[in-house]
Amino acid sequence: MPQEDQENYANQAKQQLEKHIARKKGIERELPRQIRWDVTKNIVLTDKNPRHEIELFGSRSELDIFIVKSDARLVETFYDVKGIIQQDLFIKP
Repeated sequence: MPQEDQENYANQAKQQLEKHIARKKGIERELPRQIRWDVTKNIVLTDKNPRHEIELFGSRSELDIFIVKSDARLVETFYDVKGIIQQDLFIKP
């Protein structure tokens, strides 16, 4: 095997080993970010009776995924947020 091929193989093996060690140590890594414009988010809270609803409006939102070992966190960041929060639910008979 030529010297150059041996060096490439050794570098690839070293990179794979470093990635494996980082996963084992729990080093956080971030995947590519998704950016969205003019975002609306509807949230329904059903843990209390009656249910409540929240509606958020944002000029921009960034969606990130962070991975530590085998756990993943999904984090969405809103900018210039306006929202409506329902305090009571009225039902007419």
